Amino acid sequence: MRADTAERLLRATGASSLFVDDVLGDLEELRTQRQRAGLSGGRWWYATEVLRALPHAQRDGLRGVGLSHLLDWTQKAIAAWILLGVAALITGCMIYGMWSALTPPAERPAIWLPSGLSITGLLIAGALNYLLLGYVAAWMERDRPLIVTMVAALLGAGTHTLLVRDGIGEVGVGVLLFPMMVGGLIAAGGTWRVARGGLTRP
Repeated sequence: MRADTAERLLRATGASSLFVDDVLGDLEELRTQRQRAGLSGGRWWYATEVLRALPHAQRDGLRGVGLSHLLDWTQKAIAAWILLGVAALITGCMIYGMWSALTPPAERPAIWLPSGLSITGLLIAGALNYLLLGYVAAWMERDRPLIVTMVAALLGAGTHTLLVRDGIGEVGVGVLLFPMMVGGLIAAGGTWRVARGGLTRP
């Protein structure tokens, strides 16, 4: 990870310039010390340290935040959910329409039983959908895109936890695994959007 990418990620949380400059300065100093000591100070180490600093940057960026900010971020996160939901619905209808046009009525199964290939395809499509959701949520906010992504991830994980609990009747570590994966994919999508650039505050 380059220093400019690290700066974009830290600033995307709304952290102050003083905080960001302190973190980046400390990381550069640590990298120099590690290289002198013969330890690894490469991109993997640097990226790991930046990711470790992100929660602290988010806490700094949330200082002085009021209810109006929270409502605004929640609205943007919900708007991203709606936008991706509509896009997924339209895509699904188009795929079904193409399948119906290419498959004679006599060959269409009365009951569709998913095969291993179709399940794999659905899982891949779902993962891409959550990545894009995080990407869109970050795109909707300029000052604190990673905060909006975090709100979208919390909404996604919370909604899926409730759905799984209603379907299974209990909440355990195994049941929470899927909602945690959903939240992680959304967060990864937002991080990807910020890392691509163009989101630093003026």
